[in-house]
Amino acid sequence: DCFLAETVKLSPVLTEIPKEAFLDNVSLTGCKITSNVKTIGESAFEGCLGLTDIVIPSSVETIEESAFANCSALSGLSFKSGVTSIGDSAFIGCTLLESVELPKSVISIGAEAFSGCTKLSEVSIPKNTLKIKSAAFGGCAFKEITINKICSYQSDSFPEGITISNY
Repeated sequence: DCFLAETVKLSPVLTEIPKEAFLDNVSLTGCKITSNVKTIGESAFEGCLGLTDIVIPSSVETIEESAFANCSALSGLSFKSGVTSIGDSAFIGCTLLESVELPKSVISIGAEAFSGCTKLSEVSIPKNTLKIKSAAFGGCAFKEITINKICSYQSDSFPEGITISNY
């Protein structure tokens, strides 16, 4: 029964992890995303409470809305260059994440993408990022951030009281 699987190895021919593929699979602790996957679908891993580490390979271009929402045990997140878009609420509620280094390929970060990641104290936003939507990092723990001066963002994109500097 796939729903009770602890680890999943995806087929190398898979190009998309479909919408809600592993939604609320509380037993899932790991998943190796293969190098042909281009899209991680909406809510694909949402609510996978046992998922602790994920590596996003360079083949992935899009992480859709709520893809990893409320994966409350997720403490390791690694991106290879390739991702251009991080969807709304993609990592919302991942309360154990402490640091995120986004690859230089990231152009846009969706609304509430990392909102509620209360331990997130270190974030690296690349110079190529041009758009950060509302509350993208709301409720996070970091106090300063450097972004490209032509990057558009909302007044609530970052935690309250943050110091913003430009490249």
